[in-house]
Amino acid sequence: MSKRFGYIGLVFLFVLAAAPVFAGINSRPFQLSLFSPVQIIDEDMSVNGLRLNLIYSKNRGMTGFDLGLVNQVEQDFQGVGMAAVTMVGGDATGFLICPVGLGNFVNGNMAGAQFTYIGVGNWVNGEGACAQSTMIGAGNYADQDVLFQSTGIGVGNITKADAYGQTIGFGVCNVAQNINGMQFAVADLFNYTALELNGLQAGAVVNFTGDRVNGLQIGAVNMSPQVTGMQIGIVNYTDMLDGLQIGLVNMAMGKDHWTKVLPLINAAW
Repeated sequence: MSKRFGYIGLVFLFVLAAAPVFAGINSRPFQLSLFSPVQIIDEDMSVNGLRLNLIYSKNRGMTGFDLGLVNQVEQDFQGVGMAAVTMVGGDATGFLICPVGLGNFVNGNMAGAQFTYIGVGNWVNGEGACAQSTMIGAGNYADQDVLFQSTGIGVGNITKADAYGQTIGFGVCNVAQNINGMQFAVADLFNYTALELNGLQAGAVVNFTGDRVNGLQIGAVNMSPQVTGMQIGIVNYTDMLDGLQIGLVNMAMGKDHWTKVLPLINAAW
């Protein structure tokens, strides 16, 4: 029995000694941390494999499975991460999961998905070829394009560029530059698309699109300079209508006669 444990020990030492060869001279396959810098691998090295921490870990790069309370990566992340807070200084590829805590924050581009169940939410400073989901929290933010954002209960979803979809259960707003899909809320104050919406904008007190709607707006108040499709609400407003308005007050101000403002139904083709 003692020889067997001796052999296991020799194998373990061999793996540790050979790790720089297999994992790369500036990386190791395993990291264990109490709080940085109290960890077995220095901060300026990367981890290719498994990283565990009790409080806080910090490394140059991370590839593999990352589990802890606070996880920080100075450069790029690839793999699956689970923590109360994950901070990535570069790009991230994979899945970042926050069961309870602040959430997931990526300073570069994100390809994959971010999930926050209870916390502040998810943040991407670069381009997000990803999905962002916050169950209860502030919500989701993307500085550039994002595939999909969803907030259950919270402030809402914001992207400074384009999105294929934004949904919120109960909150304040959905905000995007362009929507190619849908902006939907069970109950929120407003859905805002700065330029063009192609698809559905529905569920808010106020739906506003800054340039054009190609599709359908459903809300208490619907507003867009140009509408090709339909508006359904209490008050519907557009300058140029190519379609149908159904509501208490329907305004199509580009029409050149008394039918600019009509109750119940307004139409123009």
